[in-house]
Amino acid sequence: MRDSAEKPILLAPAGSPQALKAAVYNGADAVYLGLNKFNARLKAENFTLENLSEWIEFCHLYGVEVCITVNTSLKKEELEEAKKFAEQLAALKADCIIATEPALIEFCAGLKGIRTVASTQLNIHNVMGAQTAKAMGADVAVLSRETILDDIRDINLYADIETECFLHGALCVSLSGQCYLSSFVDGNSGNRGLCAQPCRQLYRSFCQDGEIKKSGYLLSAKDLCGVYTAKRLADAGVSIFKIEGRNRREQYVGEACSVYRKILDSDYECQADDIKRLKTAFNRGDYTSGYLNNADNIIYPLFQGHKGIEAGIIKKVDGSFVIAGNLFLHEGDSFKILRDFKETGNCVAVGNSSNLITKIKYSGKPQEGDRVYLTSSAAMNFRIAHTEKRIQVQAEFSAKVGEEPVLKLTARDASAIVKGKIKAQSALNQPLSNAQIEELLRKTGETEFTISDVVINSDNIFLPKSSINELRREATSALRAELLRNYYQTRNLPAHNDRTEKSYEMPFLNHSGKIICQVKNADEYLRIKQYTDFVVFKPDDYSVESISGFKTACSDFYLDLPNFATQHDLRIIADIIEKCSVTGIVANNLYALRLAKIYSLDVVLGLGLNIFNRESACVLGKNLKVRAYLASQELSLKDIRDNLSDAYIFAGGDITVMTVAHCPIKVNFGNECKKCRYENLMYGDKTGRKFPLKRKRIARCYFEIENCVPLNGTRKIDFPGNFFLKLDGDEREVAHFSLLAQGVDDGYRKNGQYTAGHLSNSVK
Repeated sequence: MRDSAEKPILLAPAGSPQALKAAVYNGADAVYLGLNKFNARLKAENFTLENLSEWIEFCHLYGVEVCITVNTSLKKEELEEAKKFAEQLAALKADCIIATEPALIEFCAGLKGIRTVASTQLNIHNVMGAQTAKAMGADVAVLSRETILDDIRDINLYADIETECFLHGALCVSLSGQCYLSSFVDGNSGNRGLCAQPCRQLYRSFCQDGEIKKSGYLLSAKDLCGVYTAKRLADAGVSIFKIEGRNRREQYVGEACSVYRKILDSDYECQADDIKRLKTAFNRGDYTSGYLNNADNIIYPLFQGHKGIEAGIIKKVDGSFVIAGNLFLHEGDSFKILRDFKETGNCVAVGNSSNLITKIKYSGKPQEGDRVYLTSSAAMNFRIAHTEKRIQVQAEFSAKVGEEPVLKLTARDASAIVKGKIKAQSALNQPLSNAQIEELLRKTGETEFTISDVVINSDNIFLPKSSINELRREATSALRAELLRNYYQTRNLPAHNDRTEKSYEMPFLNHSGKIICQVKNADEYLRIKQYTDFVVFKPDDYSVESISGFKTACSDFYLDLPNFATQHDLRIIADIIEKCSVTGIVANNLYALRLAKIYSLDVVLGLGLNIFNRESACVLGKNLKVRAYLASQELSLKDIRDNLSDAYIFAGGDITVMTVAHCPIKVNFGNECKKCRYENLMYGDKTGRKFPLKRKRIARCYFEIENCVPLNGTRKIDFPGNFFLKLDGDEREVAHFSLLAQGVDDGYRKNGQYTAGHLSNSVK
C-alpha cells in the first residue's frame, strides 16, 4: 500500500508526441502510450519503435515515467511476437508494460528493469482478483472503473499490489474487458483496439409487449471527473491516478494534467474554475464521479458528444446571427449549437466579444434561442501550445590564462564538468567579457535546458567563441547523460521472477467429456441431461435458496460465477459454495480462480476470461483443478483448431455482448431500488436490431445485454470437438452436438434468425 504521506502519481495519456509533450509540460508524473500494434487504442496516432527511444529519454529527463500498452488479446503467434516486443521495451528502458494477456504478464514479470501492470481489461475489482493478478506476476493492478470504494480500500490493505485507478475521462458503459458489442455488431473488437463505440449510438427501449419506453443515448456513459473523489481514493491507498484519453487532442491532455496537478499540489482543493477548464477541454454529460459509492449517475441519454460549457444563446443582430451570453469569448473559439439537446450547427467566433455579443461564422441551421456551447477555446489552445517546461541549469565557467576552460553544469541532483580543448590566452586587445561569455553559455537552443544562473570566473582572457559554443554543447550532452543515469539508478524496480522455462500444462483436463451445457433452471436440465457431460447452472438470482432448489434436480453441476462481484456479493457466493456443495465453478473473472483454490473446487475457465491462446489458459489454471476451458467467442474455428485444440467451442445460444453495473431500469423508469419496476427490456438500435437485457442479482443487480440474435453453429461446425452450448429452448441442438462430438453428424441444421458469430472469421 502507498505510504499515506506520498502523493499518488498522475498518469496521463499520450496518443501522440504532441500529447506526450503537453502531459510532461503540464505536470504529469508519468505517461502511458502505445505503438501501432498490441494496443487497445489503435485509432490514436501512437508511436513507433523507431522513435520510441527518443521519447522515452525525453520523459526521463524530466523525471517522468513511461508506460507502454501491450494490452490487447493475443493469438498464439501474436503472443510470441509480443514477448519479443516486451524485451525490446525493457532494453529501451521503458518503466512499465501494461498487459492484458495472462501469459504475457507472467513473461514480463521475469524481465529486468521494467514493471508489469495488469490492464483494466482484466476487470480486477476485488481483493481476490488483485491477489490473482499478483500471483501471475503483476506489480500494479489497474482497477476496473466499476470498483467500489470499499473494495479499493481492501485491495490496498490485503492484496500486496499497487493500485491504479481512473480519475478522469471517458467511461466504458460495460464492465472493463467484458464488452463484445462492437465485435458482434461491427466486427471490430474493443479487446483488439478497434472498438467502433456502438454504445454511443441512439437506442430505444422496448417492453415485452413492444411498447417504447424511452429513446436516447441509453448506453452512453458520462465522462468521469475525479476532482471531488481524488482525496478519498488517495486515502484508500491508490498509488496512481490515471487520466483517460489517448484518442483525444493534446489540448485536452495538457489542460487535464494542469488542473489535476494543481488539485494534487493544493491538498485536493478544487475551485469552480477547475471544473470550467476541464469541461471546456472535454465534457460528456456534465460528468459523473463514477461507481465508488453507487451507480446512479452513469448514463447521459440526452447527448453523447463533447458539449463543453454553455456560452450563451443565438440571437439576431442587424440581420446576422450572433452569440449573446455571459462569457467573454475570443476570436477563434469554436462552438456547438444545440436545440432540445440536438446538434443543429456549429460556429466559430470571428472576433472577440464586445458587450458580451460575439459575431460568428456558422454552419447548419441555427435559430434564435438555440443554446451555444463552447467546445474549443482559442485561449486554452494557445496556452497549451505555448507551455514549455525547460530544465533549470546552473552554469559555472572558469578560465585562466594558459589553461583549458572548465564548464560545470548542474540540474536537480546531477552535475557535469567538461574541460575545453583550447587553452585560454591573455587578451592582446579586446578581452572576452563576462557578458559575452554568459550570452554564449545561455544559447541552449532547442535542447530541454535553460540556463537560469551563471557564475563566471575569468579575467582578461581570449578564447574563440566557437570553442565556448563547443564546450557548452559537450557539457549539455554530458549533463543530459548524467540526468538519465541518475534516473535509472533511482528507479524503484521490482524483484524479478524466475526466467527458467515453464511447463504450460493443465493436468486435470477431462478428456472424456465433450459437451458442456449451460441451463437456467431445473426444467432445462431435465431436457438435456442425457446429452451433456458437464452441467453449468447460471441462475438469475444468486442465493442459497435458488441454488439449493436446482441441486434437488441435479446433484453434480458447475455454478457459473458472475464476471463481477463486490465484497458484498462475494459473501453471498461464499455462502452458496459452503452450503450447497457445488461440484465446481465456471470462472469468468480472476477472483473466481482464487475462490476455486480456497475451496478446492473443480474449475471450468469460462467465456468471461476471453481466452485467446492456450498458454494464457495454463497460466490462469496454474495449481487449479481445471477440467475444461472455453475458447474466446471472438476466435474463428480455424484459430481454435490450430492453436487451442483441446478447448471447448461456444457453438450455440445467447451471446452476452455486454455486462453493465448501472441500472437500466432506473435509466428508463427513474424509480428507486425499493420500488423496483423490473421487467424485461430490449434496446433497439437505428437498424431495427433489438438487444435483450437480463438481470442478474447477487447483493446488488447487474444486467447482461444479449446480442440481437443467438449464436448458431450447426451450419458452420461439421467436425468432432468439444462444445459449449447455452440452452435457448432447443434441446435438439444439444443432441446434435452430442453426436457430432463423437464423430457422427446427424444432418441437423438449425433454422431461423441466428448468427454464426466469429466462427468463420475471427475479429480483426
